[in-house]
Amino acid sequence: MGRQVRQYSQTGLYHIIYRGINRQNIFEEDSDYIKIAKIICLSL
Repeated sequence: MGRQVRQYSQTGLYHIIYRGINRQNIFEEDSDYIKIAKIICLSL
């Protein structure tokens, strides 16, 4: 059985976790982190 569909926040605020499977870091290089941070900030 799959998980339930996530509900959208009524406040529009979300907590973003950037860890992979087994708590592995997703960003290996600082440039990777900077790139995703810019993408997130531009979408606000």
